[in-house]
Amino acid sequence: MYIDALCAAALAGELTKSLVGARVQQVIQLDRLTHGLELYGGQRQWLLLSADPRRLGLSLGIEKVRRGTSGASPLQQALNARLLGARLRKVSWPPWERMLTFHFQAAEPIRLVVELQGRLANLVLLAADDRILAAARTVDAELSRTRQTLPGRPYQPPPPPAAKIPPQPLDSLSLGAWLAEAGDGPAWRVLVDRLRGISPLAAREAVHRACGAAESPAALVDAAALAAAIAALLAPLDGGAWETGLAKDQPDGAGAALAYAPYRLTHLPFWQPTATLTEAMTAWEAQRGAADAYAAARREVETLLEEARARAARQLESLARAAPDPGESEKLRLWADLLLAYQRQVPAGAAEALLPGMDGEVRVPLDPQLSALDNAEHYYERARRLGRALRDLPERLQEVEARLATLDQWQSDLDLAESRPEIDAVHAGLNASGLLGRPLKARVGGGQAPSRPLELRSSAGLSLIVGRNSRQNEAVTFERGARGDLWLHARGRPGAHVLIKSAGRDVDPQTLQEAAGLALWFSGARGEARGDVICTDLRHVMRMKGGGPGMVQVREERNVQAVPLDPRGLGVLRS
Repeated sequence: MYIDALCAAALAGELTKSLVGARVQQVIQLDRLTHGLELYGGQRQWLLLSADPRRLGLSLGIEKVRRGTSGASPLQQALNARLLGARLRKVSWPPWERMLTFHFQAAEPIRLVVELQGRLANLVLLAADDRILAAARTVDAELSRTRQTLPGRPYQPPPPPAAKIPPQPLDSLSLGAWLAEAGDGPAWRVLVDRLRGISPLAAREAVHRACGAAESPAALVDAAALAAAIAALLAPLDGGAWETGLAKDQPDGAGAALAYAPYRLTHLPFWQPTATLTEAMTAWEAQRGAADAYAAARREVETLLEEARARAARQLESLARAAPDPGESEKLRLWADLLLAYQRQVPAGAAEALLPGMDGEVRVPLDPQLSALDNAEHYYERARRLGRALRDLPERLQEVEARLATLDQWQSDLDLAESRPEIDAVHAGLNASGLLGRPLKARVGGGQAPSRPLELRSSAGLSLIVGRNSRQNEAVTFERGARGDLWLHARGRPGAHVLIKSAGRDVDPQTLQEAAGLALWFSGARGEARGDVICTDLRHVMRMKGGGPGMVQVREERNVQAVPLDPRGLGVLRS
């Protein structure tokens, strides 16, 4: 469950009523992706904002947020410097987007943009001129060719999907043509693929209201009735009369929550109204947290990953600070050459010497305790050390960047872990890597055998093998693969290695789309509408120097665009 565009619109109205005018009293960091703001405007409330895909993204309550254990992130430092004492002036919602913008007034106007987009979620602090001050996630050109999120750069909102149109106003003739084109496919998928701001939950609700069955084939749904149902769902955007609550699996408020929404969910069993959407979301999140038997184990490993990531980032900063000036070595070598050439003109005990160079006199500092010859040798040695440092620097930077990439992969492993052994495998890998700089006490697993790569059959009958963590990726790519197999991986993100066992045969387009969809599903792109996937022959994949298990580099590749694919849509051979 996530915050969709209609939820974001409802939240903007709620937060405007409850928080506008409040002053920021305190800023607390739970972890590098999650921050809490204490706001006081007649009563004390805590606004929790997160770019962590495992959290809900936004919550509001009166209980104090607990401070985390990791050091202050750049965003936390910027929030402390800019927002303390500031007043919240407005909460805005860009139409049809899963985003909210909090407008603060301090010494100057400051905005905090909350991008509630699943695994692409981010918190971005902006100056009055739209310049990025800090972000929970920094995105460089390697991660995104079209949109970078870096301090000092102008902020670019997420681009709207090119193939989708706003659902207001909606032409029933166009809707009828889309439904006819989809044929036996689900009608709700037509709405998700064609309309901005319509989530699968909202689409299923609209279809149910139109014909009484949320999973109805598109060809059986009346376009006019569906257009009217969509208009009814969107009507509160004009007046703000949202009907917030939870759908539950038992009546009278008992049982488990199935979903929350700012509109009544008639296609799910029992509706429990709530005073606000934030109340419904808080109840759903509390239930989800209680249901995760491995929540404490996840948090422990998450904290260790944060510590290791901060250590690697400090190493990267240290290397950048210590990087020698390329011209310094040449200057020292010139001084040494001049001292050798004119050593007889250098008086004993001199602190410096003026020696003739190609473009005039050169002032050469000297150690008075050394002879001209010894001073020259001293400069030659310093020049040699600087030269070695310059030659070694790219490799050392690459090693630290490989460590950070390994940590990102382990974070993905942790996010996707479905059992205690899979969580413990991340802990064990981190311990064995030495990236923490200290040993960890071995953890006792839950008794389950480690999971194996997922084996599936494509709709055309080809075998697909999916690695769902770094250890499985290592096995998939370097043990299960053979010459002629196709290899796929979500572009610019940690995630699954997927093999198409093609043995050099041509792969049909449907199988390629299914394999690419699996690569997106088992990556940080699961919550997106579409994504880019690297596809290459297995022979072009090699281990990354300095990287952990399953970390690779690719020599030649092509790009495949696909939709994330739930593996339950294919035949499972083994998992």
